[in-house]
Amino acid sequence: MEIRRAFASSSRQGNPGDIRNKMDSLEKTDRFSVAINPREIELRALVQTDCKEMEKALNDTNESNHQLGASPESLLQRVNSQKMAFSLKNFMGEDQSFFFEVVTDLFSEDTGVSRPADSLFHAAMEEYTDVLAIRLLVAIRRSPEKIRRFRCCTLLRRLVEGKWSHIHLSFQERCKELLFQLLRREQEWDILKGLCACVSIIASSQQCEWPELVDIMFEWLSPKEKSVAGILFSQIIPIPKWWDTFRPAAGNLGLAFYSMLKEASADNRTKTAIAGAAAKLMLHFHTPNHLELLAAVISVFGGPDVVYDEDLALSALDALNILGREKVELFTPRIMSSLANEWFPPEMNNEYMRHLIVKLLITVGEGGDQHREMIRNFPSYAIEELFTQLLHVIWVEDDISWDVHEMGAGKMPMSSSADHSLRRLAMVLGQDLVVSCLANLLPNYFNDNDWKKRYTGVISLGLIAPSLIPSKTHATIAMSSFCQNGCSDIFKPYLDKMQRGLCVLLETPGKTIEAALSGLASLAESAKDDFRPFGDTVIDKLNNLRSKEVSNRMLVAKILHCITVVELAVGKSVVHVEKTFMALQAQLVGVDTDDEVKCVLLQGGLPATRHYCEEDLVGH
Repeated sequence: MEIRRAFASSSRQGNPGDIRNKMDSLEKTDRFSVAINPREIELRALVQTDCKEMEKALNDTNESNHQLGASPESLLQRVNSQKMAFSLKNFMGEDQSFFFEVVTDLFSEDTGVSRPADSLFHAAMEEYTDVLAIRLLVAIRRSPEKIRRFRCCTLLRRLVEGKWSHIHLSFQERCKELLFQLLRREQEWDILKGLCACVSIIASSQQCEWPELVDIMFEWLSPKEKSVAGILFSQIIPIPKWWDTFRPAAGNLGLAFYSMLKEASADNRTKTAIAGAAAKLMLHFHTPNHLELLAAVISVFGGPDVVYDEDLALSALDALNILGREKVELFTPRIMSSLANEWFPPEMNNEYMRHLIVKLLITVGEGGDQHREMIRNFPSYAIEELFTQLLHVIWVEDDISWDVHEMGAGKMPMSSSADHSLRRLAMVLGQDLVVSCLANLLPNYFNDNDWKKRYTGVISLGLIAPSLIPSKTHATIAMSSFCQNGCSDIFKPYLDKMQRGLCVLLETPGKTIEAALSGLASLAESAKDDFRPFGDTVIDKLNNLRSKEVSNRMLVAKILHCITVVELAVGKSVVHVEKTFMALQAQLVGVDTDDEVKCVLLQGGLPATRHYCEEDLVGH
């Protein structure tokens, strides 16, 4: 092993001209010979033993170690090391069948198959870095099978990510040449993206000097290779080391991107790549045609019969979200009108893409009063669609198996993000629009047989209510309605937060107090024993409120009604309930028979009389 490492190290000092000649001869033959570097020939001679010799070497080693009293662990380690060297010799040998068998095994779902293959590939990356890079590139170029080329492309990306700086300079230059050749001839979209990813990884390396890259990228803005250009510009524009190179050409690039985005015949996957490049160009540089360019980018994500490349689309939408935060002034009323009219096509099935679109609109709406008003002026169907998307993500993306008794235990990242977006959207739109939309949407969630949809309804209401102080009355009424019909297990983890929120609303003047009383009564009645830890605190607050509102007999009657319900729900003693009942009797003195206050008082007394003193109250 030490000898092989020594030769592997010295191979970097080989004659570049000899190495180039060997690599040229490799391309002229159909065999996957890896004897490219002269030092590699010597290296290969050290490990070119046949199976019988390998077995004999293993047996001799085992016998020798046994005589010397070596431990079983050290014996096993040496045997495994020699087996790995033998497999490595076959993997990097001239027989390409074993090479492709290992490539196939690397992508097996069976870890018993993929793990040994991965260990072998990792060893090849360490021992034969230069040669392995060339072998993978040649395999991508020559293999007729798409899946095999795609897998080799994936492995090449892994290699350049971890080992590019370890590849000999002459091999690096040859890898670049082969990459350019493959990019010109490759027709399969997924493989093309993988090759572009390899180029961008190499381009981002601080040690890599690649002045001809930008020239070739500009050359590829022609109709024939614009797909490659779009992907490469999208991936390389954000790399800071290239900004000085792109800055003088930003204006021309903006015009070129706009022209390609407006081509009716262009493939939409190509347009998606160009849209991402254009969004990142506007983010990092000034472009004179930014308004037209942004409108063209937005148009890519709407319309019928759209086929997206989801990876590139998500990258473009991420860039647009950052653009909406950093340069919100670009989103003019005309742009926002395009967003409202063209986005949310039914063909867009990716939930994350739809969520990114919603986040973009929210981000723009948070940019100031002018942009907030733009969002509020969206058509009603568009605003309702924003809420629908977020509610759907909260419902669909939660883990179906999570235990509701453990708050947030199974919360998925998408669902948590949607929670946050829902609060932000409520603040952007304001009370009137939120209430009108939720009045149409939430009842369907509250009444659904699926507990997860009911949970979505109540948690969404809880998320939105704190952001809408003038709308708290509507929120508490809706919460009361839900508690009357909901299952206590759903809101059990949120009882503390819900009761505290309702108690805070007791200090708000007007109809909100009455709604909060109704909400507390419904919550306590539904939760019963689960509400017991909060019973004393809630009853004290209600009694304090009653003492302040002595002159408002209707409100006092509703407070007494709420106290009675809470006391019975948490199992208060007869003494407590009788005390409340006596207060009810006192309030009935001097009240007209048909007075509305009397009706409320009687309603408040009925739960108590049902348990303790029904005859006394009826006689009164």
